[in-house]
Amino acid sequence: MSIAAQTNSDTSWLRIPHYKVVALNPKLACRVPEVKHALESGLSACPDTSRDNFYDVELGAGWAYIHVRDDMQTVYLIAYSRM
Repeated sequence: MSIAAQTNSDTSWLRIPHYKVVALNPKLACRVPEVKHALESGLSACPDTSRDNFYDVELGAGWAYIHVRDDMQTVYLIAYSRM
């Protein structure tokens, strides 16, 4: 189960240690290890207020947009943008 705790009105703390991370676009596959490591360690996430379980997360080299599927124990990497 994913662990999300509210840290303030705009962000949550997201820690997902044992979920599979899948890139929806094959061009983003090289970013999967970075996202997986960040999720295992825990990171600040901004929930998408229009969609449940979708988040913007800041990584070392950029931002990722992810979707967490607890029922499938999978995190989908939807988009990535370099800083």
